[in-house]
Amino acid sequence: MSDPTPQLDELERLGERSDSRAMAMLVGLLSHPDANYRLSAARALGRSGLLSALPDLLRTLRDIDPAVRQAAAWSLGQLRDNLATSGLQAALNDPDPGVRRSVIWALGKVGGVGVRSDLEAVRRADPDGAVRRAADAALSSAGQPVVSQPKAKSAGKRPRQSAKRARWLLLSALMVVLGAAGVIAALVWQQPLGPSLVKTDGEGLAPPVIVPPASEMRPPLCGGPPMMMLLLVGIDSGDSGYEAGFTDVIRVARIDFSKPSALLLAIPRDLWVTVPGLSDYGISENRLKTAYPYGNHYEVPGGGMSLLAQTLYVNFGLSVDHYVAVDFQGFAQGIDAIGGIDLALPAPVGSPSDAASYFAAGVQHFDGQRALAYARIRPENTSDLRRIDRQTEVIMAVRDRVLTPEGVTGLPALASSLQAATRTDLSPSQMNSLICIGQKINRSDIIITTLDPNLYVSVTDSYGYERLLPDTDAIRRAIAAFMEGDNSGVSGQAAK
Repeated sequence: MSDPTPQLDELERLGERSDSRAMAMLVGLLSHPDANYRLSAARALGRSGLLSALPDLLRTLRDIDPAVRQAAAWSLGQLRDNLATSGLQAALNDPDPGVRRSVIWALGKVGGVGVRSDLEAVRRADPDGAVRRAADAALSSAGQPVVSQPKAKSAGKRPRQSAKRARWLLLSALMVVLGAAGVIAALVWQQPLGPSLVKTDGEGLAPPVIVPPASEMRPPLCGGPPMMMLLLVGIDSGDSGYEAGFTDVIRVARIDFSKPSALLLAIPRDLWVTVPGLSDYGISENRLKTAYPYGNHYEVPGGGMSLLAQTLYVNFGLSVDHYVAVDFQGFAQGIDAIGGIDLALPAPVGSPSDAASYFAAGVQHFDGQRALAYARIRPENTSDLRRIDRQTEVIMAVRDRVLTPEGVTGLPALASSLQAATRTDLSPSQMNSLICIGQKINRSDIIITTLDPNLYVSVTDSYGYERLLPDTDAIRRAIAAFMEGDNSGVSGQAAK
């Protein structure tokens, strides 16, 4: 073929070849901007019979296009491997009834722990009649027919016209109920999961992120906007409660949906900043990490996340669209859910005399609590920059883990752990778009950055704690460049 992208009618033959070159091409086409190619590639991978396609098909269950998700479910049913069970069970909550029917068919083929109880729950509660019938058929085809309710004995024959009218009334009522359920589901799909950010008053918002002209830009993928600025924080709640914890991890992700890429900026938590809106309480400045608990304690509009976002804007001109806040303990439970992570440490960290806070050099397998301890350790009160680097290592190790077959099977448990420990103003639809684009971003297109240490000065206060005194104007210039996708004002590198 002269064109490296095969024609649609050639994809089925690629699946029948079952060789490594054909499989690599099909996997690559799962990220094609044309949904028809993604659909055909997903179906071809199912015909290949190769279990190596399973992780890619599981990721395709979260494609933005329902028809592509249906094709992925069909192919997972064709492969008939129990490793697909957990991912398929999670997809039973897909908002599209056609996808749910395909997932049910696949679960009937694959089987696995808990499948029968899940199908019975769908048969009882799913709002779509066709989905309920599919669950009933899947249960019956498994050799365990559903026990039907005994029919009541008729006291006598009813006129045929009355029976027909009753059926039409029942059908009409069912259509009304299902129509209302569909509208409600669509609205819920678009609603934020938590309080929205309240922007600053007076100064207004920072200029919007500059994107190329439409004529020079590819259309955004996964149903997302051209660009999204996402505030990511880790909350050190401890025993004091979620609302009172400090933001020990502060990062901003600039996510490009047109050219799948991500630029992540770590912002030191100990930057000494102006805290807006609290002068009536005698508070005008403090470390950046205090904005979150202050916002919650003093009940500012939008709470702690809004005050943190306002503080970043007032001081540095950084404007964000949405936020995700994760409690540290929930993050640790999520790492356990995917079976832990592996890290290669070039040198030991900590003191051998303190086993709980010592990490030997070499390849280490960490469970959730051990990974959390590694990400948070700050030996002998060293600079927070070293800790930021360790947090980056943990984040990338988690990403690598969830892309393995073992990690994929733990995704439902990971989602369950993070659901209780995460606060966000993203809607389910936006989260689906982020998951979709995350699967399309190559590691070489993930740039991890930090503020250049030359942009602030480290001093020690009278209590022995570090304060980072910022060169505010210089940081503003670096942030403005970052928001345009330029990391020249910060120090960063491609994820390894």
